[in-house]
Amino acid sequence: MPSPASPPPAAGRPCWGSPCRPTGAGTTGSTDELNLVKAGGNYGWPTCEGVCSKAGMTDPARTWNPAKGVPSGLTYADGALYVGALRGKRLWRVPVAGTTAGTPVAYYTNGFGRLRDVVKVPGGKALWVTTDAAGKGKDRILRIDLG
Repeated sequence: MPSPASPPPAAGRPCWGSPCRPTGAGTTGSTDELNLVKAGGNYGWPTCEGVCSKAGMTDPARTWNPAKGVPSGLTYADGALYVGALRGKRLWRVPVAGTTAGTPVAYYTNGFGRLRDVVKVPGGKALWVTTDAAGKGKDRILRIDLG
């Protein structure tokens, strides 16, 4: 939960996010989420994960089984959200139009191992993606061109 001193989401544009849980929480049978974050929204934790359809709760825009997900980094570029996945060892591309998230498509499944972070290259149509746990001295920073 953000503190009252946290800056508000940027005015006039959607604010997307993936929740962070306490260490060890939700590691079995849980659902990873992509949420359209709105001021005052209740996204369920710890009452529910994923789509819960309870009064007062906001269901996620998209969900993943943790075997294919465990989102670790998130950035917006070229009309889509790009989500790095630790356990899923892939890069997800989720097309977005305003406040609507399209169908996620996976890229590089198991190609680079665990993907820790995703950042848009300033001024370019490319992403920086970092790997995690490839072994001492083996982690990489990858540049992925968006075409």
